[in-house]
Amino acid sequence: MLSLLLWPPLLHAQSNNDSFTDHRVRVGLKLFRALLSADLKLKEKTDTSGAVPVILVHINSEDDTREYQALLDNYLREINGLPLRIDIRTLEQILRPGSDKPAAIFIAQKLNDAELSALIEQSINQGVILFSPFEGDVEKGVLAGISVQAAVRPLLNIGTMNQSRLSIKSFYLKAARQYE
Repeated sequence: MLSLLLWPPLLHAQSNNDSFTDHRVRVGLKLFRALLSADLKLKEKTDTSGAVPVILVHINSEDDTREYQALLDNYLREINGLPLRIDIRTLEQILRPGSDKPAAIFIAQKLNDAELSALIEQSINQGVILFSPFEGDVEKGVLAGISVQAAVRPLLNIGTMNQSRLSIKSFYLKAARQYE
């Protein structure tokens, strides 16, 4: 599973920043899958239909997010034998009081610091997996993301994991670069 982590286009500088961002998001979707499969309490996070609710969040880029949803649907129809329900929501919808609690959230568009802080706080309070493919977000408190060094690896914020009371399988913890 972690062999998906090495994706050559991400390891080379891109002349187009949008292309580089798109590559980070696409690699992030694969790492997101690995993280979801490592959640020891995933069965407890199903909705009333028995599916694991996953949200792709954006601010104003629904077309790109729909493309990412299609990619995720292609290789993440189920996880650990559980079907997934992948929805797209704006940040405003997610932060609205009384909104449904997902099992996990994938940030599909770069958020500003205030937006990111609000989402981090909510994900910690609700014990929701929060994944961002964007550089620097894990260091700001997002649970998981991408570490690009000699090889592409998952990046995990241990403080956020502990505050969120999430239980992650040891294989993921061992493979991930840990930020404390």
